[in-house]
Amino acid sequence: MRLLFDKAHGEVYDFYQDNPLLSLSEFHRIASDLGLRIWRNMGQLKNLLKFDILFMLLPKYEFSEKEIEEMKNFVLDGGLLVVAGGLSKVVNSLTSDFGLTLNGDVLVDPLRNYGEHWLPLVETTEKHWATKDVKTIVPLCGRTLNLYEGSKVLARA
Repeated sequence: MRLLFDKAHGEVYDFYQDNPLLSLSEFHRIASDLGLRIWRNMGQLKNLLKFDILFMLLPKYEFSEKEIEEMKNFVLDGGLLVVAGGLSKVVNSLTSDFGLTLNGDVLVDPLRNYGEHWLPLVETTEKHWATKDVKTIVPLCGRTLNLYEGSKVLARA
C-alpha cells in the first residue's frame, strides 16, 4: 500500500514522538510496522494514480483546477482521499467536488463517547477496504457534514 501526504498546500506532516494527539507519530509507527510505504508531496499534485491513499491534513492554500481534476481521477480510479481539517474555505472547496462540505460546528455525543463528550464514538457502517477491521473511529473535535447525492458514507455517529 502506497500512501501520499500532501505538504505543498500548507498541510500538517509533523511527527511529534512525545504527543501523538498533536501529530501522526502513532500512525507513522503502525504504517511502518505494517510495511506501508509513505511519500510526501512538496510540489503540484500529479501522478496520483501510483498511490493508494492521498492525505490532505489541514490544507491552507487553494488547489488549482488541474490538481482538483487529478484528485477526482484518483478517486474515480479507486484511490482513497482522506481530508482532515477544520472548517475552511480551502477544505470545503475541495470536498464539495466529492459530495460533502463541513459545517462550522463540533460533533459531540454526551452518551456514546471516549470519556469526553467531544470525543464521540463513530461506528463504521459500510464494508470498504479503507475501513476493513476498523469498528470505531474517535475524531478529535470532529465536524458534522452536509452530504450530497452520490456520497458514500463509511461511518456515522
